[in-house]
Amino acid sequence: MSSNATAANTAPSTEVILIAKTAEEKAEEKRKKAEEKAEKKRIQAEKKAARQKERAEKKKAAAEKKAAKSLEDIEKNLSKLESAVDEAIPLVPFTNTVSRQVASAIKGADRAIKKLAKADPDYDLTEINERYDPLKAFFENKAAETASPAAQSIRSMVFDLKFLERDSEDGAVRSFSPSPISQFVSTAEWKEQTVARHLTEAMRLDPEYDFTQLLERFAPYARNFVEGTGQLLEHMEGYSEQQSVASDLYNIRLFSDVNGGYRYVLNKLAAEGATNQTTIDNAERDKNRLLELVESAEKGIPKLQQAAQSIDYYDTQVFETALGNIHQAIEAANRNEFVAYEKVETPCQLAIAGKVVFGSDYLTDECDPSNFITEYSIGDKLHMRAGFEDIPANAYIAGRNHELTSGVPNGITVKVVYKLDGEELFAFYPKHSETTQHVQAELITTYPPSRNSGYHWNLRDVFFAMMDAGKEEAVLDIELYAFNRDERVEAALKDGPLIAKGSLKLDASTDAAQTYLLQGLVGVTPPGPLHDAFASNAERAMARSEIKYDVLHVTSKEMTVVKNILGIPLKKVIATTVAQKHADNTCTVYVQWMKQVFDGTGYAGGLSLDRKEPDHTVHCQAVEQYL
Repeated sequence: MSSNATAANTAPSTEVILIAKTAEEKAEEKRKKAEEKAEKKRIQAEKKAARQKERAEKKKAAAEKKAAKSLEDIEKNLSKLESAVDEAIPLVPFTNTVSRQVASAIKGADRAIKKLAKADPDYDLTEINERYDPLKAFFENKAAETASPAAQSIRSMVFDLKFLERDSEDGAVRSFSPSPISQFVSTAEWKEQTVARHLTEAMRLDPEYDFTQLLERFAPYARNFVEGTGQLLEHMEGYSEQQSVASDLYNIRLFSDVNGGYRYVLNKLAAEGATNQTTIDNAERDKNRLLELVESAEKGIPKLQQAAQSIDYYDTQVFETALGNIHQAIEAANRNEFVAYEKVETPCQLAIAGKVVFGSDYLTDECDPSNFITEYSIGDKLHMRAGFEDIPANAYIAGRNHELTSGVPNGITVKVVYKLDGEELFAFYPKHSETTQHVQAELITTYPPSRNSGYHWNLRDVFFAMMDAGKEEAVLDIELYAFNRDERVEAALKDGPLIAKGSLKLDASTDAAQTYLLQGLVGVTPPGPLHDAFASNAERAMARSEIKYDVLHVTSKEMTVVKNILGIPLKKVIATTVAQKHADNTCTVYVQWMKQVFDGTGYAGGLSLDRKEPDHTVHCQAVEQYL
């Protein structure tokens, strides 16, 4: 066979080559289709996953919205329950309106908690339950308690007491003037007297009731009323004795007015020229009746003083003054003589007669002049003592050359003038016994003083005047004058002679002084160790009562348990400092106590408002440092 024939047999034919190419193309096409199918599946899977993710996110968002709404409903209902706890009075049933509100809030809270658990099964309900469970227990115990026989009187007392508390929260300061005798026997009532009347009735109806908390709430308003008017309130010791004396004095004046005056009665002018024995007998009867009333009042005042001796801020000055005026009217022809008193003649008293001196500690009758100071760094302890050559009453009598004047001697007190760098800032009129030859006052101590406190509170305003003027150093002058406070005396006769004066250099330049002015007793106390733990609860309590403020600090170092006389817990309390800057650019601060009520098994969660202490003016720099 030839070579050409062999080559032709071994070479691939055109047909075979075409078949091979067709197979490769088909395989490539198949591979591409498989890739396209796989890509399509992948895209579909991604779209499906995206749709599932979107549905999950929508479902999650819906659940979160439901959870947020449930939390909002829980907060709203728990706040309603806490407000009801704030309003609850032991052994006094809720009104029907409040009972319905409580039942509705409990149902609402239960429903909202269930919805929250369904919307977010993993939500930790611990904090909510810790707040809610004590509330439910409180209302269960409240529903089971036996009402006091005095429930209605207690409710009426609290209703009226809230008016006083709301006025105080709004910054209103109720001021009173000493009451004339006619007001002691008047049927008209101040709000404080209405509260006291309900309280007295409640005490009569249920003598076993624990009035501790109600008396505590009412105490600052009662004290303000008594100090301002000179009148004891109906629930206080000595009230009946006071009314007896007031009735005698009122009847003396009324009896004299009706019968033509003391001279007409005592000198029996009504019987002058009379031949009718009945007229003569009536004149004698009228004279004896007047003298009996005077004698009754004279005996009644010591009885009143004895009965009311536990009330250290009360005095019988208004009655003593009225009786003194009656004596003067009866003995109008007598000369106005000096008042006898027990003189203090210690070396210290002789050394400071006519002076006001200062020291860093209490200045007694036996004080050592070497301890007196003439310079003072603000914030340190500061005491003062004023000594008089004679008592204010005698200084006034001498100044009037013994001329008979209303208000002498019982109406004579002192007028105090504070000056800064020679410029008079203001004058005030503290209580002062007419037979006392000196004044001892705590000007700056750890706590505001309970006696002669006017000297302390007015010194704060001296500091504020320095701050307003930007003065780091200044000279304080204190001057005391005899003063006639009897309302019948004309203005020109009220001021008596100067009886004591003194000066003190004030230094506000130190860091300690600035800290005292801004954060000390005359400033705004900074947050204490419990602030972070209780601030939010305190804010909620203030919000529930719609009380406005600019600064709220929890200042207590620890919670204090308050118990009744049997040792049974009533509540736990902490102190907060509340400060506010007002529209007139004045600033005030007060202590607001917060409580957790004990319901017999435990303490209610959160905080409720307890008693509020009086507002005090502070310099606005003390408030602004926290804003």
